[in-house]
Amino acid sequence: MADTDQHTSPLTAVGLHPSTRHDGRRWRWGWLPSPMLIRFGIVGVINVAVDLGGFILLATGFGLSGPLANMVSFSAAIVTSYMLNNFWTFRSPGHRRGHSRRFVLFITINVIGLTISTGLVLVFMQFAEKVPAKLASIPIVFLWNYLASKYIVFRPDAKAWAAGQVLR
Repeated sequence: MADTDQHTSPLTAVGLHPSTRHDGRRWRWGWLPSPMLIRFGIVGVINVAVDLGGFILLATGFGLSGPLANMVSFSAAIVTSYMLNNFWTFRSPGHRRGHSRRFVLFITINVIGLTISTGLVLVFMQFAEKVPAKLASIPIVFLWNYLASKYIVFRPDAKAWAAGQVLR
């Protein structure tokens, strides 16, 4: 698939690409995640551990309110996320420049994610306890963070795309 064709469907925009595979009997068609989406998912699992672990500790261990525990644990996960995404998930030659600008963008995007997460926790707490409410917010915030990170924060420059130096 050519670089210019990679965003022709909503599924490719979120990191899923059409593919075929042979299972020994017949060809199967399906959508497979890109390596970048897989790396982002692995980083996401680590961040969920930091975020959810901190949330549970603060909300149940120290008795903080749901929104306050969410803000503190989410903030700790932001720092972990930036380091892992910058140096592994979205790495490319162009990412060594503009580190400060990228960090500010990342913080901005994640403050928006924090706002979404905290709002969802508040809404979901109308129907469930703190921890299930937090768990329900994670997939929605994951999608926001991936799309914003890929297309805003860690978007490689045109030269890196043209040279094929971008990990997918």
